[in-house]
Amino acid sequence: MSVQEDHERREAYFTSRYLKIAEHWFHNNNRVELRDHETEVNRLCRFCGRGRPEVQFRKLAHAVSDFLGNRSIISMNECDECNVFFGDGCEDHLSKATMLHRTLAGIPRKHGVESTFKDRMHDEKLRIDSKPGAVNIRVPEPNSVNDLVVDGELPETIPLRGDLRSQPHSPIEAARALVKFACSICPKGELSQIQCAIEWVRGGREVRFSQFPVGFAFTPGAEAIGEKASHVMLLLRRDDGPEPYLWFLVQFRNFRFQIPLPFCPADDGVARSRMEHFQSLFPPSWPRGETTFRWLNWSGTEKVRTSWNVSHHCVESISITRPADRVS
Repeated sequence: MSVQEDHERREAYFTSRYLKIAEHWFHNNNRVELRDHETEVNRLCRFCGRGRPEVQFRKLAHAVSDFLGNRSIISMNECDECNVFFGDGCEDHLSKATMLHRTLAGIPRKHGVESTFKDRMHDEKLRIDSKPGAVNIRVPEPNSVNDLVVDGELPETIPLRGDLRSQPHSPIEAARALVKFACSICPKGELSQIQCAIEWVRGGREVRFSQFPVGFAFTPGAEAIGEKASHVMLLLRRDDGPEPYLWFLVQFRNFRFQIPLPFCPADDGVARSRMEHFQSLFPPSWPRGETTFRWLNWSGTEKVRTSWNVSHHCVESISITRPADRVS
């Protein structure tokens, strides 16, 4: 099957089986405020169910963590206590799991324009620094571009060498953060379907998963269009079938995660057998390379450092002569 045919197959499948019930972009001219209440008197936290004066709503609660690049989607349904609970808990695990992705995609840190990934196991010999318009990579090897030459030519694909593992994190906690994002953007009309998921992300429901499927997609060169690719989406199954009732997707520049929401009553408590990757945001003719898809299992409870294989396409080699060391 060609890339074009596969793209059309995915698109036709989701168009026929799902409705898009929520979609929000990370960067809008106007801030998007998601709220369940009509007046401040009726304002309640979607996650703990409490309102004023028992809890406060002073903190800016991002419906999707700002470390993924979200600047516009704000939840008015999250109290300060829950905001801190998620930020110090599951969202911190997702942040540590995705630090390499965010650096390579050029997503800036919260209080600056740069992002950095360091190989902490080998005296930081591998270091990646990104800022708008540039990604700089320092590697322990090779020592020069000549070490990459094969039969007199540079290879088209150059693997990035060094320790590319994530910071220690619990996979199920990172998955919990994705579920929390989905619960935050879910329309009020579907609240009955996500109540058990809300209870789980807030820690009130103990469940051990043998599998927690997370769809992962990567598109090379997507950072070239900046924030225009970054958004979240929630899909609703049109009728009964083998697919999950609710699908959540979050795209942050080059990278995308996709999960089925657990515990929906419409799924009758049964893990659905039919799971597809949503079609790429980028067309099959995308000049920088096709989107690749894979499934991850984020059911693990112990902390891990996830390994990633990263390679770059060589576009141009530029020789730079460093100035001679000064002699005092």
